Amino acid sequence: MVYKTENGFGYRVIVRGRLLINQDFIPAIQENVPFCDSIEAAAACNLVIQKIKRNEMPTLTLKDLSILKIKTKC
Repeated sequence: MVYKTENGFGYRVIVRGRLLINQDFIPAIQENVPFCDSIEAAAACNLVIQKIKRNEMPTLTLKDLSILKIKTKC
């Protein structure tokens, strides 16, 4: 689920009615930077969900961000 933050967008992953992940900022980078738009937040959220379904750690790497073409500065 993508949501609007004060300066951009974030996402939540809810499993069986329980909040599993609340991500206000782009993961894998040093700074607290929100996603620039809802499309990028949704792409990151979808990848995290895919990783969960494959029983992988639901973390995103710099490589993942690059593949998804997520901007780290708006």
